[in-house]
Amino acid sequence: MDNHQRENIQVIEYLTVAMHFCAVLEQVAEVDKKVFVHDISRIMPLLYLKGLLIPETSAEEDESMPQIVTQEDYEMLCAKISHRLKDQDLLIFVPVQDETEGSYIPVSEMLSDIYQDAKNFVINYPLATEDQAAVLVSEIKQSFHEYWGTKLLLCQQAIHKILLEPESDSETEKTPVRNTEDWIMSRRQKEWGEE
Repeated sequence: MDNHQRENIQVIEYLTVAMHFCAVLEQVAEVDKKVFVHDISRIMPLLYLKGLLIPETSAEEDESMPQIVTQEDYEMLCAKISHRLKDQDLLIFVPVQDETEGSYIPVSEMLSDIYQDAKNFVINYPLATEDQAAVLVSEIKQSFHEYWGTKLLLCQQAIHKILLEPESDSETEKTPVRNTEDWIMSRRQKEWGEE
């Protein structure tokens, strides 16, 4: 297998995993929290690995593709993830430069950031010309190095914590304990027990 074929396979593998990652996030409102956290915890390490393996390419920047994910799409997804995670939408410290400065960003926002790059690639790559595809691969690789690769690792840590943390009482449905002392059957059983 020559180098060009190997690079194409690596891009297709990233595309496949990115599609699955996007699908998991897009279905967040239709599944319960446990299923969502389970699914996202399994796809994130694979997305990171495939991001690492995206080949370095040189491309002319004048062949860019449109941004598919709008600000409204981003905000809607972020709200859905936040709603699903509720009080477990943890704030993650994202360091800047010397790692003493940074900001706290919720998991929902970080996942939405990663989704934005992944979804734009997933939609644009199959429609791209050869030159546009080279630009897309170059952009996603650069974005991985500078931006979402680190965010993905930080998110994995938070999702791992959510996955292993027991659900709070407010999230688990408990069957209410019924007071049956005044029920006829309970009174009759007491009477028979006293005889």
